[in-house]
Amino acid sequence: MILAILAGVAWGVVRLLQRPPAVEVGQTLREDVTRVLAVTGRVRPRQVNQVRPLASGRLTALPKEEGDAVTRGELLARVDDREARAALAQARAAAQAQGEGLAQARRDLGRVQRLFADGLVPEERLEQTRLAVDRGREELQRLREAVAQAQVRLEDYVLPSPPTGHVLRRPLDPGQIVDPRPLPYEIAPPENPPVEAPVDGIFLPGLGAGMAAREGSPGG
Repeated sequence: MILAILAGVAWGVVRLLQRPPAVEVGQTLREDVTRVLAVTGRVRPRQVNQVRPLASGRLTALPKEEGDAVTRGELLARVDDREARAALAQARAAAQAQGEGLAQARRDLGRVQRLFADGLVPEERLEQTRLAVDRGREELQRLREAVAQAQVRLEDYVLPSPPTGHVLRRPLDPGQIVDPRPLPYEIAPPENPPVEAPVDGIFLPGLGAGMAAREGSPGG
């Protein structure tokens, strides 16, 4: 009896081992597969405008940061202009004083001309007075030109944006000393700049012109 039971069990095990394994059947679908290649690139505009200061001194203002939009004429930087303003004020004061002196010399000339007409002063005195007026006029012209030059120099302490675009680079900070050599700003025109991104050679066969690119951030 026991032998019969063992034989039956053995036969069942053999049949179980000979039974083909169960296969799960599913429905197949044809769909497009999207492969995403994540790379790090850098925006490189086709044209970059380099903006440099025209005056030396300490930076007192740099209102724009990298990535900010700027319009033509908008303030990019200001250099400490206290000395330039003092020089302009001094030039204006000198011109004003000279103008007052010239006015007095002209009044003196009128008085001497009347005295000369009455025979009360010699011709030499009249010529000296005329020469004083001529010299005063020339000096006033020179001082007015100095005022104009001081005004132009004062404008050099303000750095406006020549183009409209976006700030790519601003390597300096307020308080630093600058001269016409450092480059405080790089401005890119307002256009869609190309992006340069290095790609491993194994991915090149799968890339082609016209493929879509999406901006993202690492881990995002």
